[in-house]
Amino acid sequence: MAWFYVDDGFSDSKPIMNLPTTPVRVPMRIAVAGAWVLGGSWSAKEELDGFIPHSKLKSLLVPRSVVATMVAPGPLDAPLCCPESDGILVRNWAKWQRTKAENEANRKREAEKKRNQRRRGRNFVTGIDDQMSPGDNDGDTAEPGENVSPGESRGPTPPHPLVVTSSGDSPVGSRPAEHCPQHPGGTEQPCGACANARRNANTWDAQQLQAAADQRAATLAAIRSCPDCDPNGLRYSDPEDPESPLIRCTHPRLENTA
Repeated sequence: MAWFYVDDGFSDSKPIMNLPTTPVRVPMRIAVAGAWVLGGSWSAKEELDGFIPHSKLKSLLVPRSVVATMVAPGPLDAPLCCPESDGILVRNWAKWQRTKAENEANRKREAEKKRNQRRRGRNFVTGIDDQMSPGDNDGDTAEPGENVSPGESRGPTPPHPLVVTSSGDSPVGSRPAEHCPQHPGGTEQPCGACANARRNANTWDAQQLQAAADQRAATLAAIRSCPDCDPNGLRYSDPEDPESPLIRCTHPRLENTA
């Protein structure tokens, strides 16, 4: 289902306030729908759970006949609002909109999440290596604080075909030697085999850097798309308990929709 979103500041936004207030004759359906949208967006901003006082309806220049139609059952017995002593109440608010209680609970969770992150010394802007734990991948791991070079990427190492040249064979997954077997320590004399070895080593380094960059991009993309974790890729172990410890998010809801 597609949604048409209306900002909670719509009722007094510049585009609305820019419109003239000249009375016009329009079908009642148009008038009621417009009043419902303006009043409803204002109620959302004020967190009144769909209540719109008569004073607000008056400031919106909603005629009494329109207000009466908004709460009238109509031929289909489906009124948009319910009458209240000092205003009207949008029906089924909790079904389609966030309630004040839900907003307060969400603010509390976000505040507690930030407090937990500060307590743990977490930064919202970190390197991707800091965002990943050894359990996040099948590749090499490193202890906290240990420097990781491109050749020691924590991510899965892409397969590298066995390179067979005059400089010798290089095992799959290992960095090729920079010199040929005849000159393991290098030589100042021209050597085609050493030149090939250097090219193989440089290619391997470039592949490692690209693999690390691709993995960083994929990890960040998953974090940005995941509805459960924070910008560090962390989430509460119990989503309903803001006191529960933070754990590494595995983005299960993304996997379910893949």
